[in-house]
Amino acid sequence: MIDRRLVRIRVFLDLYSFLLSNQDCENQKIENLTDKLKFSLNTLNTLYYFFLFLIVSVFHNVGSYSLKSKLKFKKSDHSNLLERMAANKVVLYLDKVFFKKIKFDLSQKEEMSHIVDDIFREILKNYSNDLLEKSSNNLEGDAIFLLSLFKKYFLGSEKLFVYLNNNNIYCDTDLDYVIKHVNKSINNFPNNKSFDFQYVNQKDSEFGLNLINSYGLLNNKNQDIIKNYSNNWDVNRIALLDRILIKLALSEIFDFKEIPYKVSINEYIEISKQFSTKKSHGFINGILDKVVHDFKIND
Repeated sequence: MIDRRLVRIRVFLDLYSFLLSNQDCENQKIENLTDKLKFSLNTLNTLYYFFLFLIVSVFHNVGSYSLKSKLKFKKSDHSNLLERMAANKVVLYLDKVFFKKIKFDLSQKEEMSHIVDDIFREILKNYSNDLLEKSSNNLEGDAIFLLSLFKKYFLGSEKLFVYLNNNNIYCDTDLDYVIKHVNKSINNFPNNKSFDFQYVNQKDSEFGLNLINSYGLLNNKNQDIIKNYSNNWDVNRIALLDRILIKLALSEIFDFKEIPYKVSINEYIEISKQFSTKKSHGFINGILDKVVHDFKIND
């Protein structure tokens, strides 16, 4: 399951993008945002698949490199490394099982090839024998070995991150979450013997879609609450970012009874720290605390 904060961030950013260009229509229904949210959540799956596909592609280079060495009648100086890479059970699972079960079509395969070659060259050039000695040949060792390569050489590739920034508009908010999930998936493979076939599952999507629908249905009510609890401020003078965050938090508090209100408040406070002004989180927290108190909302 995806970190729900990322779903909240996606809902928030999609709402902000929509309302920024339709501020005169803030009270209108926003059903047309659901398709946009579905698309943006699906890009998280695509990014997750991309990293796993990149791992498999780099490890595929072992075969062609070994063949070239044989044709030159020269034993490779990297033979121990190449043998470990070729026999890595985690990568073999991804190649032979995972990518046989999912539909993933990377349209920019040729564009990505220089990244694959660059990462493979960096591994050959800079790996240390300690890497081989510290990880055994069993499944746990294969996971440790792959994780070490992934963190040092894949995530250390400047070309990779240039490519991602050029091809993913959500890159800044997505990367940390998706990379964390890839790391966790590799680390847990010896126990789970599998990877999640989707980073964003149906429950995650339903949560995001329900949140957008709740925002629309409760918009007028939440607008009045903000007006009544903002110390006579003109609601329209409150930053759009902050209005959206307050309304999303109120929507969760009123409509998502299974989520403790303290969790909802904390989530939107943290999101405000990331996307809004330095003083926003205090302002948002003040309004939400008063609403919870006056409406006698309990966990």
